[in-house]
Amino acid sequence: MFELENPLEITASSGESPAEGAEFIEKFVSFDLCGHRCLVEADGVEEVVRPLPTSQLPNQPSWLLGIAAHRGDPVAVIEPSMVFPGEETVAGSKAKTLIFRRSDGQCRFALPIDSLRQLISLRPDSLRFDGLQQPYKFFIECEIDSEKAVLISQRLLIESLIFGEH
Repeated sequence: MFELENPLEITASSGESPAEGAEFIEKFVSFDLCGHRCLVEADGVEEVVRPLPTSQLPNQPSWLLGIAAHRGDPVAVIEPSMVFPGEETVAGSKAKTLIFRRSDGQCRFALPIDSLRQLISLRPDSLRFDGLQQPYKFFIECEIDSEKAVLISQRLLIESLIFGEH
């Protein structure tokens, strides 16, 4: 699992060390949001679905687009513009919703995205961070094959929204 530790620093960690000579590979869901190529760890994504109809709640926080039902359970749907403040989503016919895995005792969260790209496998050394920015605590800019991308920690994103650190 990748963890955002210090600005411009990412470390690879997992429950087990890879065997000597084995290569550490991490899988990511690649998608577009507000005109940015984004990556999120695949093992943190439970499912990718069509956009979910949401219902607003009275006095809901600004980061909450609304509540949706998914497979009979409530899901808190994150306002996509909270990831990139001041930027508009460009959702169209390719729009999807990422359903994040539930942490112990936590409700599920979902993030509407503009379009799904693909599932990719990367070695930690294939991500470059030199001279790039970490504008928010929950993501860091990186480069993959000379293309800029944003690596998002879904755990840190949810914590920043809930605890008001956005």
